[in-house]
Amino acid sequence: MADKLKPWRDELLKRLDEVCSRDGRVPRHVADNLVAGSAWWESHPSGPVRAPKHSDRIEGSERNWSVEFGANSFLVSAAVHGCCQCIRQWIQHQQALPVPVQSWERLAGELTSIVRGSVANYRGDTYSGYGHGTQGKLIFGAQAIYVNDFVGGIAGYLKTPALHTFQKRGPTPTLPATRAIGKTKAPLIEGLTVCPFCHCEVSASKLDSHIRKRCSRRAEVKALAVKAQQLAEMMAKPIPSLQLGPGLEICPQCKGAVKAAHLKEHKAGICPNRPTPTAQKQPDPNEAATSGPQQVDLPVWQGKVICPWCGSKVKYSRFAVHQAERCPKRPSSAKVQLKTN
Repeated sequence: MADKLKPWRDELLKRLDEVCSRDGRVPRHVADNLVAGSAWWESHPSGPVRAPKHSDRIEGSERNWSVEFGANSFLVSAAVHGCCQCIRQWIQHQQALPVPVQSWERLAGELTSIVRGSVANYRGDTYSGYGHGTQGKLIFGAQAIYVNDFVGGIAGYLKTPALHTFQKRGPTPTLPATRAIGKTKAPLIEGLTVCPFCHCEVSASKLDSHIRKRCSRRAEVKALAVKAQQLAEMMAKPIPSLQLGPGLEICPQCKGAVKAAHLKEHKAGICPNRPTPTAQKQPDPNEAATSGPQQVDLPVWQGKVICPWCGSKVKYSRFAVHQAERCPKRPSSAKVQLKTN
């Protein structure tokens, strides 16, 4: 086994130098990948979800990469450098292959403590062990760094799956199991319900709070509520009475505003609700031939009348000619004599 131990040590040390140099320089792409793989959004409406874009907020240089979370900062370079130095020392103490399981577990525990000690407050003071009792998380308000994911990212660079395997991993957050009913999902766990807007499963007792504060579509819900309130207030207000301007009157037929000087003409010919002339009974040709001229009372305005047969407007002076020769609905042998008031 001694023949294989030295190449194994040399290969691990070479990979460690690629992750972090002995003087603490961490390449930017390594810091980006480790933060992107370990950052989570804890208070997401659907439960904890990964938040890889926190890697875009890394600041500093190779020796002091950090990510700010409110008043605290996660010291990425310090965590990586401390872990790599710890692994270098651990490698030198290994005497045989394969490495015992207990040795991997002790190494994983030491790396976890190093990551927990890589958090600084707003004054730059580091914590001795940030986030104890939080199931392997460094929680910063609504965001978190999962320690196991961070250590597992370093193990991925070193290509040592055993280091990732023997970590003391906390419970993985999962969503409640659901079953499909048609096109909707019904929760299997008692006491849960589905948000009608974002369709996430939440506690039935906290549904109202979820819709007001955490629902991903709460902005749309708030906008709809405001519009509904405005509509209700508008419908509750009495309709203001129509204020007529000078010289205007209300047409009794169509209830429209008309100039007083034109009201008579409007009622007689323009009003859409003006009374239509009743259809005249078609006279018998024989009876019309023997009877005398008929007298019809027709309204006259601006020198025009409405033909009772076809409904057309005709000049008063040509009404007789119209009925005698041009009316398309003129009864045969009919004669009309105008009588005006």
